[in-house]
Amino acid sequence: MISSIDIGGAELLVYNICKGLLERNFGFEVHLLTFFKGNTLQKEFEKIGVIVKSLGFSQKNSFFNIVNKIFLPFLYMIKVRPQFVHTHLLDTDRYGLIASFLAGVKKRFSTVHNIEQIEGTGFKLTRKITSLFATKIIFVSECTRQHYTSKNVYPFKKSIVIYNAPGFTIDSVISPRKPVNISKTINIVNVGRLNIQKGQLYLIRALTKMQQSAYKFQLNIYGGDYLSYGSILKDEVANLHLDNVTFHGVSRNIKETLESADILVASSLFEGFHMVIVEAMSMGVPVIATDIPPHREILSPIKNYAGFVPTENPDAIADAILFLINNPDYYTLLSENEIRRANDFSQEKLIQNYLSLYSN
Repeated sequence: MISSIDIGGAELLVYNICKGLLERNFGFEVHLLTFFKGNTLQKEFEKIGVIVKSLGFSQKNSFFNIVNKIFLPFLYMIKVRPQFVHTHLLDTDRYGLIASFLAGVKKRFSTVHNIEQIEGTGFKLTRKITSLFATKIIFVSECTRQHYTSKNVYPFKKSIVIYNAPGFTIDSVISPRKPVNISKTINIVNVGRLNIQKGQLYLIRALTKMQQSAYKFQLNIYGGDYLSYGSILKDEVANLHLDNVTFHGVSRNIKETLESADILVASSLFEGFHMVIVEAMSMGVPVIATDIPPHREILSPIKNYAGFVPTENPDAIADAILFLINNPDYYTLLSENEIRRANDFSQEKLIQNYLSLYSN
């Protein structure tokens, strides 16, 4: 169960899990219940053999709507009799776990995808329901698990960490990137929904300092708009008189997007994991990342990694990008080491971990 199947990190993780399990013919029949409108990925799910059922709830928290969020999933589970249920994101965690418990489903799993900086009443209620009704709670990183279990938000004894993995396959051996061709426009890429969490505002502001160098830059931002935050970013581009920032919307081919990138900048203020960093590493794209726990968990094992920058710091982002360009040997070495580190987040490991979880 998941809120919707528009393109996002949680949605793509669910797709990768389903695809991996079904392609390997482990004998699963997968049903996907979605709570709200948003079906961008529906054809992709159905193509791999997933049975998709949209319940089409409204976003209103009326008593009638709340009852239906429990009752309709309950009826569906009574009909199909699943061996286990796995919920993702707020509403399905809250109501889907209760419904599956009432339907007599013995194995009830929930994934914690993010570390939320500010949690209101809705989040706190969901955490309590998940702690009570989930038989196993999956965290996408060790730092996410520590964040919540150390505060007794979730019981440690129910917790497990399963890392995400790139959803695309690489057909040939990836070679380390050659130094940036400074005679051409340098392609800086950011991938993530347009949201204050993703820190794109500070990356845009970094361009003003970068343009004082002798190099030409193009910033390409890929991600869907969230709560109209895109208008704030576009206003900032206009206010700074920048003509080298392009908003592309959601990337439907992240592999192709990263192939053309010279540098990926992960400017987030907080995350639970950050899949695009691993995807970039697997393609050998040098990464600049804000110094937050999940980024450290992914990147710190890389020998001599020097790409961490403070959050909300445009000057530091600019300096880190210029350092990569001005140090071509380090640029190539970082690319090589990232490719090696990306092997720790393979699709095969992801599927084996979920197969073990679902089968036990």
